[in-house]
Amino acid sequence: MKREDVKKIFGEASDEQITALLNINSADIGKAKGDYDKLKGDFDTQKSTLADLTKELDTLKETNASAEDWKEKYQKLSDDIEVQKKKTEEERQKAEKDAEILSRYEAAAVSKDGKPLKWTHEAIKNDYLKKFSQALEDKANAGKSDADIFNMLTKDDGVAFDIPRETTVYESGGSGFSNSLDDAKIDAIMGITT
Repeated sequence: MKREDVKKIFGEASDEQITALLNINSADIGKAKGDYDKLKGDFDTQKSTLADLTKELDTLKETNASAEDWKEKYQKLSDDIEVQKKKTEEERQKAEKDAEILSRYEAAAVSKDGKPLKWTHEAIKNDYLKKFSQALEDKANAGKSDADIFNMLTKDDGVAFDIPRETTVYESGGSGFSNSLDDAKIDAIMGITT
């Protein structure tokens, strides 16, 4: 995904919002690559195991092993292959399911204008991802949309998202209205000292 592609979809997005979206996309790609690398490593391990067992069978063949030896080695080889196949398939299914849940989560974690929400911390985002995943499994949430589940989980959390603080106040002695006050100015106007 390129900056130009995002700009075509979200024409009014600021450079900061586009950068945030591109960072999320890059993180997702990195995670998917990590999952792929893990599966490839598991496949390479299986391939190596199969080569080792084939070598053992060849050794038995050369030493004129008995039929019982052949049967035991063949059964062990078959069992090992089945265990590895099952493990690889389970990991593949889990990786696919995790990727689907992450995609649904990110699609639900948007503001009313459809832009991705900015989290105050990555740990909070990951914790809500875990809660979202669990909520999808909960039968009580059957029929609810992903957005409804996400909103149900986050509705009372006032610190999970980084929301710009914009306040319009009339500054006495100033030149009129100010639309962007930082926390220090607001505290000074309110008479709060730290």
